Amino acid sequence: MKLTKAIRSREYHFFHDSSLIAHISMIKRESAC
Repeated sequence: MKLTKAIRSREYHFFHDSSLIAHISMIKRESAC
């Protein structure tokens, strides 16, 4: 149970980080134009 929760949490953080990076890069691209 604990192991599954840790894996889920890690996947969530990875998804959150990648979406955050994509969001920041999108903002940078808009400001560059």
